[in-house]
Amino acid sequence: ATNKDPPFIKELYPDVVERSQVAPGPNILTLSYHNGVEVSILVSKNGGKYRIQGQNLQSLGLILKDLVSRLETFYELKEPGSEPCVVSTGDETYSSEMNTLIDEHFSIRQSIKKLMEKLEKYTAQYRNIQKRLLIRFKDKNPAPLNYLDVLLSGTYANIIEIANEIEQHQQ
Repeated sequence: ATNKDPPFIKELYPDVVERSQVAPGPNILTLSYHNGVEVSILVSKNGGKYRIQGQNLQSLGLILKDLVSRLETFYELKEPGSEPCVVSTGDETYSSEMNTLIDEHFSIRQSIKKLMEKLEKYTAQYRNIQKRLLIRFKDKNPAPLNYLDVLLSGTYANIIEIANEIEQHQQ
């Protein structure tokens, strides 16, 4: 909701309406991301309310930010020096869900970072074991392996396991 009367969609999004192949209604605009997700902006005629709806919560953030920016710009140009446009949400569900998604995303990023550090240590260890094995195999009188081959295969298994965990987290 805003503290001002809502303008028509074509006044807020002239660039989008101009390029559109389908003429939008005066109070509705549907935008489509490259991945096929659609987001619609609906404007109430007399309540100063905007409704943004989409197929998933993540798709709403960018459109919401753009809508707020366009509203602020529109009212600054239309009524210079007047009271600024105030945008508020009446639904706390969106905020709490968005905060939950942000927290989940952050924790996943942190765990990926820790796994990458672990992977870096194991790959360094793997390279060192390979170097020692090569040196031993190149000697004319090779020394016993002293379980370096077992350590190499164990380290390799750990690298594969961590790489799979990182891949799962990235999905």
